[in-house]
Order: sequence, then C-alpha cells, then structure tokens
Amino acid sequence: MIRVGKLAPLLLEDATELVQSFLLSQISPEGGMKNRAGQSDLYYSFFGLECMIMLDMEIDYDQWSSYLISFDDDSEKDLIHFSSLVRCWANLPENYISEERRSYFAQSLKQYSSADGSYNTIAGSEKGTAYGCFVALDTLRNLGLGIHQRDVFTQALLRVQTPCGSFAIDEGMTSGTVPTTCAALVALNVLGYPLEKMAASYEWLNKQRCPQGGFWAFAGAPLQDLLSTATALHTLSSYEVETWENAEIFQAHDELTLDFIDSLWVNKGSFYAHWSDEQLDVEYLFYALLALGHLAQKKSS
Repeated sequence: MIRVGKLAPLLLEDATELVQSFLLSQISPEGGMKNRAGQSDLYYSFFGLECMIMLDMEIDYDQWSSYLISFDDDSEKDLIHFSSLVRCWANLPENYISEERRSYFAQSLKQYSSADGSYNTIAGSEKGTAYGCFVALDTLRNLGLGIHQRDVFTQALLRVQTPCGSFAIDEGMTSGTVPTTCAALVALNVLGYPLEKMAASYEWLNKQRCPQGGFWAFAGAPLQDLLSTATALHTLSSYEVETWENAEIFQAHDELTLDFIDSLWVNKGSFYAHWSDEQLDVEYLFYALLALGHLAQKKSS
C-alpha cells in the first residue's frame, strides 16, 4: 500500500505541501497521531505514519520509538490496537526493533488465536472471525513471520462468503460490504487461494462502481465513500481488471472516481470520508492517498 501511495503526489501536485502540513498538525504532543477527538491514538498513528512515509516526509524515528515503547506495559489491547502497534514498529528503520521485541510480539499474537485455531479481534474467544484472520495475517507479515495453518485461515474467511459472492462480517448474512470483501480477497490472495475461484467475488466488487465515480459500500448504499473506493481499487488491481470486456468503461470510471475524490478535498490538506462527513482525520487521508496512487499508476501505464 505504501509503495502505491507514494504515487499520489503525481495527482496531488501543488496540494502535496498542504497535505504534509495537515499531517504535521495531527502529531500529538504525547506522541503518535490524533484521532477525531484530538487525542493520541495508536490506531490512527499507523495511518498517519504511513501517510508521512508515502509523502517522503522527514520523520523523527526516535520520537516515534519512545511513543511506541510507552505501550510495552499495556496488556489490555485488542487485536486491532496490537496490530496497529506492530505495524508502527514495522515502519521504523529495522535497527529500531530488536529481535527480543519481535519475538515478544510473535508470542503475544497467540493470545488472539481462538479455540478453533483461527483468530479473533478479542483475546480468548471460542471462535475466530474473518476480520480477525485478516488482521492476524497482516500482523504476521509485519513481523516477517511465515504463515502456518493456511487451511484454517482460508476456511475462516470462506465461511463468511455470501451467495452473491461478497463477504460479510458474520456467518449467515446474505450480503456483505466492499471493505469486508476486499479484506477477505486480499487475505485469500496472500494465502495463495486460486484467484479463479474468487471470480464471483471480484464481479460483485466490480458492480459496486457508482456511475458518478467511486464505489458504494454495499448494493443500494446511498453514497459512495472513500474507504470503499480505495479498498476496491487496491483489491481489483490484483485481478487484471483492464483485461475485462468493459475495460474502456472502467477507464472512464477512473476519471469520474478522480473527480469524486477531488470533491472530498478540503483546502486544509485532507479529505472527507464521504459527502456527508464534516471532519478530517489521518485515516481517510491514508485512503485518499491509496486511491490516488492507484489512479496515478493506471494513468502512467
């Protein structure tokens, strides 16, 4: 994601400096990045740090290291915040994280393994979830660890696939969302699950393109949104979308999507999540940079 996001300035052009200024304004005095309430937040911190890397900004790694070390004694984290912590460490230069700390994180990850062998976002759960597996896979990648029990991960993800091809949060649901479908498809791709077996899912994802640009979160959603747009563009990029019969239509949709993202731009250096949003944060800036990076990549290819 960072590699693609680095292409975003090709479309941001002069606005890149405004984005950099916004990011600097979001650094909390306590360390890390601010959430929407203006408080230092580990979850928002990895988004902000990766945005800074995407834009080749100067980063005080010693300050970031001190902030991350402050979480050493926090044993109450759920998998989301634990994964955010690991992802932040993974974005620091390699000499900042010791093998001892890496081993400690690898051991700590095991507490989120559920009784069925998969992963849940809550420690000590009886049953894993698709989202828990997705986050655990990302954490393993950031720790540089191999993936064991691939079948367990795969089955946990496939359990929440719906009849229409989308992926839902829980089993038994008849329809999923774009973000959950993208998370599942990315995870299955990492696990080496054959792409051809996921054709119906990619087709469903493609159908969530809004005629005005961007992607809906689900069939019948009232508005397209930045999260769904960015994750859909990222996921579809691995499926050679441009070779499909409607490639020209997709290319025209990319232009409309760029217009949609531009409509979310605020002259303070960031983007709203959707047309009804009224607050800026580093999470949705991350998704804007990811989406713009993919659009820039397609323009240059």
